[in-house]
Order: sequence, then C-alpha cells, then structure tokens
Amino acid sequence: MASWVAPSIAAEMWQTSVQDIVRRACQGELQTKHEGGFLFVNVDRNTDGADPAVKPTTFTLVSEEERLALFEPLEIATARKLIAETRKRPIAA
Repeated sequence: MASWVAPSIAAEMWQTSVQDIVRRACQGELQTKHEGGFLFVNVDRNTDGADPAVKPTTFTLVSEEERLALFEPLEIATARKLIAETRKRPIAA
C-alpha cells in the first residue's frame, strides 16, 4: 500500500532538502500524485520496486594529506598570541 506525504515530510524523512524532493519528482524518480492542488510523494518502497530513500552522496572523502593540513597542530605560543590580538576587553559598568 502506498504512503503519500507532502514533499516537506519526505525531505525530513530522507534527510534531504525539499528542493531535492521536488526535483526528483519532476524528473520522474519518485512516484507522485496531485490531489486538491497539492503534490504528494509516495514514501513506500514496495509500490514500484524503486527505493526512493536512496540519497545522493552528501560528502567527499578527504585524503590523508588534506586531513593533516586541516588538523595541523598549533603551537601554544602562536595560539596565545592570536588570542591576545583578537581578545576584547570587557565593557566597564
């Protein structure tokens, strides 16, 4: 049996954006129906054989070299100097 929900509910269920759901519906990737002027998306996997919950990749793998560059150790003296330069004094009452 089909489970019809609004695109915003489908986006929340599949942890994606509403725009992505509407785009996929317009491209025919998702089973949809219009009723009373509203768009509904079928979130049941078993009705057409396709798995609508399959989401596109939302991340890219970072190489070891990139990871090391991002998490470069910070020297204490450099960190203290940076904090001292950006610190604001408290406002006097």
